[in-house]
Amino acid sequence: AESGDPAHAEEMLRFFCDVCDKECFCATLYTCYQEIKPDVAIELAWRNNYADFVMPYIIQYARHLHDKVEALEKKTSTKEAQETAESDANAAAAAGMMYDNYNGPPMLTAGPGMMPEYAPQPQMGMPPMPQAGMGPQIGMVPPGGPMPGYGMPPSGQMPPMGF
Repeated sequence: AESGDPAHAEEMLRFFCDVCDKECFCATLYTCYQEIKPDVAIELAWRNNYADFVMPYIIQYARHLHDKVEALEKKTSTKEAQETAESDANAAAAAGMMYDNYNGPPMLTAGPGMMPEYAPQPQMGMPPMPQAGMGPQIGMVPPGGPMPGYGMPPSGQMPPMGF
């Protein structure tokens, strides 16, 4: 452990497997934790039936890995929160540019052909004249209000409120 050489720590693990010293294998895993690669420790334990002796190392390694991931998540979530706040501020500024000086939405007017055309009212004693190109339009309410029984209540009445 003092040398900090992973090759030397792995060589010691292999030696303890060769001499069948399970306790020293486990102690080496604990004292040389930083130098030993997890795949080497797990493989040697598996090949030599040292699963119970490698388990403390695996638990320690899992905890160490969990702590690293948790720290990275905290760092990235803080960055993401800052980036989200900046993008929200930029979106609000861009939306503010679309409005006029009164901080309200811009006034929109209907473009050509968007306003409904009204037919002239017939004079007394004259039959109504059909409008050229102006047949019944889908979705328009007929004169005199909606027809009863087509989803709209007669004028002045509330729809029934039952299940």
